[in-house]
Amino acid sequence: YGKDKNKETILEKYIKKAVNNNDIEIDGNGSSTRDYIYVDDVVKSIKHFVDIGARQGEIYNLTSGHDITTRKLVEDIIDIFDSESDIRTNDIKERPTTTINNEKLKEESNIKFKTPKEGIKELKSYYENKYKELI
Repeated sequence: YGKDKNKETILEKYIKKAVNNNDIEIDGNGSSTRDYIYVDDVVKSIKHFVDIGARQGEIYNLTSGHDITTRKLVEDIIDIFDSESDIRTNDIKERPTTTINNEKLKEESNIKFKTPKEGIKELKSYYENKYKELI
């Protein structure tokens, strides 16, 4: 991604619609899960390994450990932004569910990874300013 990206992420798409009270369409019934990680937690994880180093030969999964369905993510976004958006479904096949275990990282680093809802709450004012349509 980065500043020159030309494709909107699914999170940006949903938040933009919620901020502007537009209905949000999800694929299938929204039961597919993802693990979204808050950027501050990524930085904390990197800092942990820079400061103390990793155990020789170990591999760590950098995820939040908070799987969330697409439907629950959209419900949380609507709630956080006090949106009047409704959730609409379509017949498009959902992306396969992905889950990754981060227990080793959590145990070793003692980082309390934010849930998607906590992360979006922290960024609410940024999103509102970025995505509010000018009337």
